Amino acid sequence: MRASLPSLLLLATRGESVLSSRKIQGAVGVAVSLVLLWLFVRRADLAQVLEIVRAARAGYVAAAVGLVLVNQLQRAARWGLILRPVARVRFWPRLESTLIGWSVTTLLPGRLGELVRPVLLSRRERLSASATIASVLLERAFDALAVLLLLAAYLAFLPPPPALDQEGRAVLGALHGAGLVALAVTIAGGLLLAVGLRSDAVRRAADAWTRRLLPDRVAQVARRFVDGLAGLRSPLLVGRILLSSLLLWLTIAATYALLFRAFRLALPVAAAIPVVAILVLGVMVPTPGAIGSFHKAAQVALVSLWRVDNDTAVAYAIVGHAVAFLPHALIGLLLLARAGLTLEAARRIGSEAGAMDDAGTGI
Repeated sequence: MRASLPSLLLLATRGESVLSSRKIQGAVGVAVSLVLLWLFVRRADLAQVLEIVRAARAGYVAAAVGLVLVNQLQRAARWGLILRPVARVRFWPRLESTLIGWSVTTLLPGRLGELVRPVLLSRRERLSASATIASVLLERAFDALAVLLLLAAYLAFLPPPPALDQEGRAVLGALHGAGLVALAVTIAGGLLLAVGLRSDAVRRAADAWTRRLLPDRVAQVARRFVDGLAGLRSPLLVGRILLSSLLLWLTIAATYALLFRAFRLALPVAAAIPVVAILVLGVMVPTPGAIGSFHKAAQVALVSLWRVDNDTAVAYAIVGHAVAFLPHALIGLLLLARAGLTLEAARRIGSEAGAMDDAGTGI
């Protein structure tokens, strides 16, 4: 559908506003990243850290990189399950969009990859952008639920780290409390949303209210957005998505457990679960490519919970970040070039996705 001149002018105006907002967010993110990096290295002996990195066992690091790549295959497979009520999307476009999105998120500020990924897929597979963006939000909800369930199982059935000091007990207590609250909120919200989506009466009432209260084009976006959440209507599909999410996050935990071995840390494999949970909390801090936020979170997890030597924790965090972010960032860059796009073009796609209304704009 061709856009009218007023809608194009509106999109341009909103796009400039979003770009300006993204620039501010990017500047704040860089500042926060620098502060966290300073806190991360201020007590480290950098020469010793370099020696520890050099002494890391390359075989385990390579195996961790392999699991990172397997994880991207898992993400693409799960995305297909989430999108199934909307359309059956081929595996390669899902994987390609996933890798490009991760690359954009890693290399550009503002986490634009979370918007670039669904918009690219919607354009290539001729899907509603609102529905594909909704599917990414649904992914994040299942990610949160999977991490919380794994953390709950760890706290319930496995012994706490030995010889915790006051800081370690505070970190574990905060993790326990935050986990319980987030798990309760996630489950309650998911149940309410699932009931609403499965009830025709609720959906008709919501549709009537959006038609009455919102402009036509915005109401269309809202309906397409709800369509993207259609996977919650099927208990069997929800179960499959949750199972795939648990396996995905167990793979991530196994990646960090392999890095324990790379640095000769005498930690149990299950110790990777609270480490991953703290990393998830850490990278919620909006820094470019999780630089600083990932590093500080990894350091806190290892030093506070497991009494790992600070220099070793710093070395682990540096290598862990490289393993977690660089492989798919490089592959995503190659795929971006293969698609005839640049990082600047991807940035504009992500910025404009925040301003587009998905109706009358050709998306």
